Amino acid sequence: LDNRFAPVDAVVAQGQSVDFTNFGRVLHDARDGTGLDLFTTGYLEPPETATIGPLPGAGVYRYYCTFHPEMVGRVRVPVRASRTQVPEGSSVTVRWAASRASAGLVFDVQRRRPGSDRFVDWRRGVTAGSARFWPSVRGLWAIRARVRQQPGDASSDWSPPRAIRVT
Repeated sequence: LDNRFAPVDAVVAQGQSVDFTNFGRVLHDARDGTGLDLFTTGYLEPPETATIGPLPGAGVYRYYCTFHPEMVGRVRVPVRASRTQVPEGSSVTVRWAASRASAGLVFDVQRRRPGSDRFVDWRRGVTAGSARFWPSVRGLWAIRARVRQQPGDASSDWSPPRAIRVT
């Protein structure tokens, strides 16, 4: 009962901080498991709280307790869209971060066209937090993003897809 995160999956908005509170009986921490080394709560005695973030942008950020490797969790930061339903050829602003990427980080953004089962790169290695696009194909588009170290291979996992319906 003590050696788990609750919830295991948390969803937070872009630019929002995350609180970790130790409700257990023993020492715990939460450390970034993406390889990006974005955060650590430090050691938390019960009932201490530590705040991390905000996280740099859309993605899924894995974390773990260094004392109890079975304790794992994820923070999901979704992509935002100015509109989730638009007429064909209309502008949509897609936001994957509340601000520009900090030094050493970039954003990768992919989209999936209606009728396709594959995501393809739309923006790769960008530092801007948003862009506009004018979808010219009707149907359900999906957009996802992640944060990546540059140079290096470390990255968050891809964010949950944001759907945009084009009519």
